[in-house]
Amino acid sequence: MLEWLKTFLPEPVLLHGLMGMHTLIVAFALVAGPYIAWKAIRAERSLWLYLALAFPPLVCLGRIANGRECILQSWARELRHIEHGWARDIYLLPESWALSVVLVAGALYFCGCAIWVSQRGAEKEQIF
Repeated sequence: MLEWLKTFLPEPVLLHGLMGMHTLIVAFALVAGPYIAWKAIRAERSLWLYLALAFPPLVCLGRIANGRECILQSWARELRHIEHGWARDIYLLPESWALSVVLVAGALYFCGCAIWVSQRGAEKEQIF
């Protein structure tokens, strides 16, 4: 897919688009767990809750399908012409923090899901 995108956009534009998208993905992954817990405590169900529940497992499936490596990290290495090691693929985070995002987001998600499962009972359906 990256090769196809390269036919339409120059590499620097693709790289900054990838970094922007990856920054949003990381932000959503870090917020998903606390959001799930908040909705559980309020006994509310909504479309955003179900998206937050589905998002981290989908990211994990993408990593598994790509040989346990982030797909966007693979693309960033290709766009930066780096064969081995880490290539900057996210804004605002240094490498040492970026490598810990999966562990932190996973722990937050697990805690949020644990609270959600423990709070089963009265529910209020909402669209958003």
